[in-house]
Amino acid sequence: VTGGYAYLYKFRKFYTERTDDGYIMNYGLDQNKIWWRLADIYLLRAECRTRLGGSYIKGAIDDLNKIRERAGAKLYDASEYGGDLRYAIFKEREKELLLEGQRYYDIIRNDYVRTELRGNYQTVTNQDLKDGALFLMIGDGAFYQNPLLRQNTYWHRRL
Repeated sequence: VTGGYAYLYKFRKFYTERTDDGYIMNYGLDQNKIWWRLADIYLLRAECRTRLGGSYIKGAIDDLNKIRERAGAKLYDASEYGGDLRYAIFKEREKELLLEGQRYYDIIRNDYVRTELRGNYQTVTNQDLKDGALFLMIGDGAFYQNPLLRQNTYWHRRL
């Protein structure tokens, strides 16, 4: 059904097409896609409101509850995650945007590297983080196109 490739059912409507002679064509599997979903926008706004604090907190909770209500989940209770609303929003994004490529960037943006990432991420020093260890290195080909480009500090030390 998937032409030999495994990918989630929820994405098949974007990628597959059946030809008149019965073949299944898969499109876009090797392309970067950016999909904006309303739930993503609500949860990003909730995160921003949480960072602003003060009178914006109620709006953040309302945004979070709007997503939970639509999903049939229980509404936010301040006792969740030890009362950490920002973490509750992070976890909601994790559930809502599962396998859509957002989690890593959510972790970086919220500075949850030490608590949410495992493996070699645990061996990265604070100085490595400051030097750009969490960002991808610039590929060699880019330097031929633009000789003024410079690798970030972390990757420059390792190449």
